[in-house]
Amino acid sequence: MVEFKFGVCPHCGRKSYLMTSNNPLSGPTICFDCIANNLKYSNLEHAEFFCRTYNLPWIPELWLQLAEECKVGVFREYTKTVLEDKENQPNLAYTTTTHDLWSRTNKE
Repeated sequence: MVEFKFGVCPHCGRKSYLMTSNNPLSGPTICFDCIANNLKYSNLEHAEFFCRTYNLPWIPELWLQLAEECKVGVFREYTKTVLEDKENQPNLAYTTTTHDLWSRTNKE
């Protein structure tokens, strides 16, 4: 089971669950509420960009399914679902200067 770090969001100042970020504009962490406020979940290009920004593999079919079920909270649910697959878990562990972007892509 994937557990997200709980702390103070550097953007909104609220205590919340945080997402590790590779986005130079958002900094190293951001809360899921701030992501939801900026993500147009029904726009697949926007969703794909957010997934790339947060080092998540893009699975459009899964996104569409979760978007229909969750609406606003889709990014957190998508992240949780994708990272429960052990192959995807290293994507949030930034150990190199390239931030381990999409380790799955390198295999293809």
